[in-house]
Amino acid sequence: MWEDEVNKDCVEIRAKIPASINMKIINTLWEEVVVDLITSVIPNAKDIAGIRICDKSRGGESQFRLEVWTKIKMEKDERLEGMKQHIKTLFDGHGFMVDIQIANRK
Repeated sequence: MWEDEVNKDCVEIRAKIPASINMKIINTLWEEVVVDLITSVIPNAKDIAGIRICDKSRGGESQFRLEVWTKIKMEKDERLEGMKQHIKTLFDGHGFMVDIQIANRK
């Protein structure tokens, strides 16, 4: 949970999932991210405190977001770049470009 001390005041990577991606592909991407985290394929996986896909849909428009909660405190930390690139590569592998942002959880 974001209320956990580990997640407090840390940086989060947010990937806005394009509305054109259907639930089957979202589920596949989720499985890939989970397996990559468990097997430490994601660079600096030890610095990840949690992951989730959240439904941000409003007004009948489908919108999902992948969030990677890190233990990293600074937005300019080089460890974030490998994580971002890994997520981008996962989406690219399914033929989708993704908007990835870094956000401080403060």
